[in-house]
Amino acid sequence: MKRIIIAIGLALLAALATFAQGTFLFSGNSKSVWDNYSTSLPHISGETLTVAFLFGTGTPKIAQIGSSVATNAEWNMYITSTAWSDILGDPNYTLATSGGTNIQASVITSYGAWIGNGNSSYLVTGSTGGATYTVYVIAWDSAYATPAAAQAADAAVGWSAPFTYFTGNPNAQPPTSPQAFNTSVIPFGVLLPIPEPSTLALAGVGIASLFVFRDRRK
Repeated sequence: MKRIIIAIGLALLAALATFAQGTFLFSGNSKSVWDNYSTSLPHISGETLTVAFLFGTGTPKIAQIGSSVATNAEWNMYITSTAWSDILGDPNYTLATSGGTNIQASVITSYGAWIGNGNSSYLVTGSTGGATYTVYVIAWDSAYATPAAAQAADAAVGWSAPFTYFTGNPNAQPPTSPQAFNTSVIPFGVLLPIPEPSTLALAGVGIASLFVFRDRRK
């Protein structure tokens, strides 16, 4: 009997948690994101990018890179592993999930746009309906299925500036709709990152070795 009561209690808690969740509408207009890592010039046609978003409070750790959070300028160079660590290791920001699955969308070929969930809203785990959060979008090479896989491969990543976001509350009377991302996302690019210092050091050793070898042949 005790086990049955505990099971019922856990089921009720899960139902209440779902009941309280807020909704997000995850979409981006044309030219919201671009590829600047596979070629030397930015382009927004035929992208192979995937986007996701994080939500939380306060200033995200990724803001430590450059004077602006958005990777929307060539001067905002960064080390990939540091960027991924700041994004996925931030205790105040959560990678958005729904029903245990990352909320992600593919950037479509209509010039840097994306549509999440068929342009329908998501219930986002850990969020509250009718609440205000700080949100930012990340993008990476679609060759990697998830942000974790992209981090493991040290893949290029870009991120938008953070913005204030209001969640929908499906349990309000009447229900309220979420704010649309496409009204708030500041366009950003996925840039070619600078190599790790250790990689640069190895490259320097290799170049020096070539010079030594050439001098010996002379």
